[in-house]
Amino acid sequence: VVSISIAPDFRGQHLGDAFLSEAIRLSKVSPLRAVVRHNNIPSLRLFERNGFRRENSSDISEGFISLVWRSTKEKSE
Repeated sequence: VVSISIAPDFRGQHLGDAFLSEAIRLSKVSPLRAVVRHNNIPSLRLFERNGFRRENSSDISEGFISLVWRSTKEKSE
């Protein structure tokens, strides 16, 4: 499960993109999952820009969206 939090003074500088893309690059795990509050639009956009896709999941609490990223190798299988 991926979790990212950027200090308020540093938000809006696309640091989340840099951190997330590097975490994905270094990860040896697939799939990766993120759980984001449905009203946290900047976070949803961050994960979607970096290849995460929303998935239907009944085990996520109301008010949250589950997103999943799969490696290129896993997508082709």
